[in-house]
Amino acid sequence: MKRRILAFFFLVGLLTLGVMIQVAGLRLTSPARAQLEDRHQEMLRDPARHGLSLTARVARDGTPYLLCRGLPGSGEKGRILQEQLQTRGIRYPADSGTLLLLHGHGGRKENHLAIAERFCAAGFTCLIPDLPAHGDHPGPVATFGVREVPLLQQLLREENLPQPVSVFGLSQGGAIALQLAAAETEHIQAVAAVSTFAYLPETLQRAARRQSPLLGGLLPLVSWQMKRRHRFTLSAISPQSSATTITQPCFLAHGADDHFIPPQDSERIFANLASKEKTLRLIPGAGHSDVLAKGQEIYADLTAFFLAAGAGAR
Repeated sequence: MKRRILAFFFLVGLLTLGVMIQVAGLRLTSPARAQLEDRHQEMLRDPARHGLSLTARVARDGTPYLLCRGLPGSGEKGRILQEQLQTRGIRYPADSGTLLLLHGHGGRKENHLAIAERFCAAGFTCLIPDLPAHGDHPGPVATFGVREVPLLQQLLREENLPQPVSVFGLSQGGAIALQLAAAETEHIQAVAAVSTFAYLPETLQRAARRQSPLLGGLLPLVSWQMKRRHRFTLSAISPQSSATTITQPCFLAHGADDHFIPPQDSERIFANLASKEKTLRLIPGAGHSDVLAKGQEIYADLTAFFLAAGAGAR
């Protein structure tokens, strides 16, 4: 009788463990898809009010994306940026090139419309895709760069974009931006990454342990599941390793009070960068998701960075 009871609880434990691994894997590779918010809908309905012209397109592989271009008479955010650039004595051409904007884990392309409003006011064309397993992308699995980088390379080849092309990303988007820049040293002019992790397994281990020591111990099993089901390993996602081959100008920003991904991650990436033109900004009082809100004139800093990098290509 005791053996049967023990066997029963053992099986229950195995099933529970299996469910926990499955749930953890799904949260990573298939996060809940963010829905359009009122602020997104307003910008999509009346982009001209924000100084934008928007074109929605779908790539051959099904990737949905927005092409954003500036209009004469910028919106409020764009006017503020233009004033800041003017105060600094920075001029910009009517066509400053293209910025590829990459959203974070659980985000969607429309999250970056307000960012595009600023950059487009300085003459940039912004290309904003939904990444796999996010927004309206038909792909069901996110791989943190393993499949996203080839997808983005193909998208950039399909579009006849104003040159040069640079890339900007937030959090997971920053990690993918760094991997893309490492893979496209001749075609990506510059890269900026905000609140980005250095090595994915470490980030996941920290997040898991904050919830439960048991979850931290499950990470090797989750990684095994990723390899078995989706043919990629968590250890393959290492922006700090990608940094060693990035020779383009690079701008990193991180919240000094980020407790999800600590600023030391950006410091490690910065130390590994092969680029001779690199900047690291730590934003006092900022956490993981509010760096752009709390960084004083950080949009002007980023715009000046991209303009300077582009000027070197002209």
